[in-house]
Amino acid sequence: MNKKITIASVIIIVIAAAAFLLTRPKDARVGSGAPVFVSAVFYSSSGQRVNAVFSEGKVDLGGSFGSITLKQVISASGARYANDDESFVFWNKGNDVTIYQNGKVIFQGFVIKPGNLISATPTVLVISSPSAGSIPKGKLPAGSIPAGDFKTAEGITWLWRETVMKDGSIITPKKPDTFSMTLLNGKLAGRTDCNGFSGQYQVGSDGYISIDRLMSTEMYCQDSQESIFTGEIAKVNNYRLDGRDNLELILSGNTGTMRFWQPLK
Repeated sequence: MNKKITIASVIIIVIAAAAFLLTRPKDARVGSGAPVFVSAVFYSSSGQRVNAVFSEGKVDLGGSFGSITLKQVISASGARYANDDESFVFWNKGNDVTIYQNGKVIFQGFVIKPGNLISATPTVLVISSPSAGSIPKGKLPAGSIPAGDFKTAEGITWLWRETVMKDGSIITPKKPDTFSMTLLNGKLAGRTDCNGFSGQYQVGSDGYISIDRLMSTEMYCQDSQESIFTGEIAKVNNYRLDGRDNLELILSGNTGTMRFWQPLK
């Protein structure tokens, strides 16, 4: 009798563990390297927007409530994230999400383009490797416009407007509003006209910034401008902010400037 009870208990434990692993989001990896950060933008029926960057065991959120990082907690279904006292909860089920604050629903929404949500286990392409050295340091050339506080640029979905090269040529996206980027807590994630991408960044003194560990899903799209966009992102080493509506990322050697804008809320 006791032997049967023991076997039954083991079976129950195995089933419970399997259920937890199946509902737990998996971070895509390249070999044994760093996890891929999965980005999604959720919209409510009233037009409210919440940006989410998922990484191993947590999610970084940005919205009308500000910016917050939540840890993954046990959930009967979907993926559930919360702060220490669970006064703020982000519950993601498929393409839908509900956010609770002090027990009240403050946001209900869905992925703006469900088909564009990056798979939890995508095939990824490494665009750039980690840069050598520490946080970039240095001084801007005399007469430069102050870079601005980079924290005001974090948690915002930036859209690529154009890149102005040193020779005066201008590169613009053929499909406006498809090239987006969100930076939050040292992590970068976004979309091109073909794939999703992610990476890491560090901000140094006097407007210096380093972006590395760039990775992208590997779907092929004819006539895509993705390689141009991600290639430029990998060369960025300086930034400049014009209020909260415009962000400029300056390419290495001052060979060009990527210009981003923030959509009206």
